[in-house]
Amino acid sequence: MASAYVQNNGNGTSTSLSGFPAGANGNTFVIFHSSFRSAGARTISSVACTNVTWTNLGVLSSGGLTVEIWAGRISGGSSGTTITLTMSGTGATLITDIHEFSGLTSPTTTDGTFATNSGTGTSLTTSAWSASFADDLKLNVAGWADGNAPSTTPSGWSSGTFRNSGTSNSVLASWKVGTQTTGSESAPMSIPGSVAWKTIIGGLRTPSTSVASGSRLTLLGLGS
Repeated sequence: MASAYVQNNGNGTSTSLSGFPAGANGNTFVIFHSSFRSAGARTISSVACTNVTWTNLGVLSSGGLTVEIWAGRISGGSSGTTITLTMSGTGATLITDIHEFSGLTSPTTTDGTFATNSGTGTSLTTSAWSASFADDLKLNVAGWADGNAPSTTPSGWSSGTFRNSGTSNSVLASWKVGTQTTGSESAPMSIPGSVAWKTIIGGLRTPSTSVASGSRLTLLGLGS
């Protein structure tokens, strides 16, 4: 079973995001998040939504800019229509984008560790991450410290609508669904202004029978 994109459930600049379509039982929410606070990092401590179990997939925070990605497995019925973020500290500008996907494992299972990268400039790159399974849902979040729209988005990836929190910070969600390829993945993109940026890239597993790259399959009764 391959993963599939369902919908953009909502976005917002506060810690309480409400009024979005409920997610279907068995599907998975993914939160793509960016925050900025000049006095220091402000990260998500926890996420709450009815019938959703949340897992932090990755967080990178320094110099006031934070980028995070969370997965929320929906079970026991449709999800609620309000997501509440509990944050460390106060005073940051936030932007959160929520997308729904189907076809993932329960509980949420990652393909290795999500990889983080950061820098300053107009070219955003990702650290080395390699998919061991061709049917991973591949995810990338990029955040940067101004409100300008990106000049380019990651080639070969589907991307959500660019979101910002005024002029302080921005976020872009990108993903690959269905059967892709194993091996190294990257999601380079560009922005118009030379500012601080951060990226997180990785993959979530599907419950298919795909064999990990480099593994050996022995058929019963046919030897080895």
